[in-house]
Amino acid sequence: MSARIATPTAEVVGLLAEHWTTAAVHEAGHAVVALTEGQEVKRVSLWHVKHTSWLRPQEWSVSGLTEVDPQDAETGLLVAVAGVEAECLHTGAPVRRARAANPSDLRMVDDYARRTDLTEKRARDRVRNLLADYWPAVETVAGALAVTGSLSGRDLRRVLR
Repeated sequence: MSARIATPTAEVVGLLAEHWTTAAVHEAGHAVVALTEGQEVKRVSLWHVKHTSWLRPQEWSVSGLTEVDPQDAETGLLVAVAGVEAECLHTGAPVRRARAANPSDLRMVDDYARRTDLTEKRARDRVRNLLADYWPAVETVAGALAVTGSLSGRDLRRVLR
């Protein structure tokens, strides 16, 4: 199966609206936790992905990316777990299901966890507390991201004023 960034029809956009919103909350979780930890966020983006294979020629999904260069492994771990935690708070889904749906986050979590004394469980606990304290900021960033599809670091700071 191959995948490529593509522009979907209005019908596909409508069908993916819930996924788009969930992805916006996920990426906003990464961005807000990064900012609370004093990190610079370069950009937060969402896009539609068209998957093609001979079995399923027209399958679509939503992907996103939050561009941050954490100053250390502990901060990286906090930022890495924040997306899934925000997604779970938004959807009510169990963490294990959200983790399985986000393999790139899982790889980053594993990488940062190997380089710090902070365990993944403790990182998730800290992030849940941060998200609870800053949930209005997560919702604000997610709302702006869902509308625009991309926020620069400058846009992010402006939205959070």
